[in-house]
Amino acid sequence: MKTKDVFKRMALLVWVMALAIGFTACSSDDDELYVVTYDTATSLTASGEDALSAPVNAISDYSTALKQVMGGSFCTADKDAEVIEACDKVFEKHQTLYPSLKGYVEIRKTVGTTSSPDEELPSTTVKTYTYE
Repeated sequence: MKTKDVFKRMALLVWVMALAIGFTACSSDDDELYVVTYDTATSLTASGEDALSAPVNAISDYSTALKQVMGGSFCTADKDAEVIEACDKVFEKHQTLYPSLKGYVEIRKTVGTTSSPDEELPSTTVKTYTYE
């Protein structure tokens, strides 16, 4: 009788170990969550009455558009097309509202993972808007 209990316990132990190894093998970096952020790099100036407010308002408009597309300060999917569409609308609005703006606004995308929050990640330029 004791021999049967020993074999049952060993079989249970082997089963638990196999199950643990199986779960470990199934978890991989492929399941890691990607974090995508969009931001701006700008160099804007203006002249006339709105020399101080126009660049600040323009940057704010782009930031608001990006946050709306991302649904906050980041997203977990690539949204280049949506970002470009939203920023194109901002640029068109600025052509009328702030004709004295000069410079550029660069829309940048950075992709990281949940395991790389403190790393310095490279960003890529999605689109550049030139104010002339």
